[in-house]
Amino acid sequence: MDRLSLGKLISAFAKMRPRLQAVAKAPTGCSATAEDLMQDTWLKLENAGLEDNAIRNPAGFITRVAQHAVTSHLRNQRRRNEIDDELTDILWENCDLVSPERVLIGLDRCGLLGCDFRPPASIPGCRAMSASGP
Repeated sequence: MDRLSLGKLISAFAKMRPRLQAVAKAPTGCSATAEDLMQDTWLKLENAGLEDNAIRNPAGFITRVAQHAVTSHLRNQRRRNEIDDELTDILWENCDLVSPERVLIGLDRCGLLGCDFRPPASIPGCRAMSASGP
């Protein structure tokens, strides 16, 4: 096959784009992400600094560039998810969720402060407390 110029490479990309986008959508599961990856591929091809007649197999080259874009995206996404999980573990490791004990401590403190408190009806077993007690 004859080697192609950059202009012909871009033209070949335009013809292959729907198939490449479908291939990119499969692992990402998102049409918008696949579209973004196709734009990244376009920019990489356009800025590749290739000389005329530099590519012998444009379809293979374009497919490889698109595959690298998808692989890189998935790798970055996996790493972001790992970092998010690590941060969630660090930030919420010692977090006390609203438990019945925490509610009773709060009610007790409201009573000590001398304020009237009316707990929401959604908290079972809680009664209103006033400054004089239950």
